[in-house]
Amino acid sequence: MKSDERPLILCVEDDGDTQWLIQTFLRDRFRVLPVSNGVRMREELDSCGDAIAAILMDLSLEGLEDGIVLTRFLRNSKKWKTLPVIAITGNTYDIDPASAARAGCAAYVAKPFSREDLLRVIEKFRIRH
Repeated sequence: MKSDERPLILCVEDDGDTQWLIQTFLRDRFRVLPVSNGVRMREELDSCGDAIAAILMDLSLEGLEDGIVLTRFLRNSKKWKTLPVIAITGNTYDIDPASAARAGCAAYVAKPFSREDLLRVIEKFRIRH
């Protein structure tokens, strides 16, 4: 399969090691575009938004906008309201699956996760590869 035929997943994650891990786990089935904050997320949505099949969202992002705020932004946007947002977090004490769902996340993956865990959740959305 040509790389341009693989679905594009936007990975909003501020930890470089986790970005690398996600890219490694998914590279045979998906193109992964890593960004580390909300500003970069919005830029990528503007430039290649229609090509994005799903967003992997770290809910514990550093800075002014965490993943909860960014997910609410997406859910309040007419254009991005239905784009699948998959929560990824290591902060399971403060952000549980119910909190992620209330913010608008369609699924939840707790860190640490395996390749199989991540693929299983992504496959629920029938993203073609």
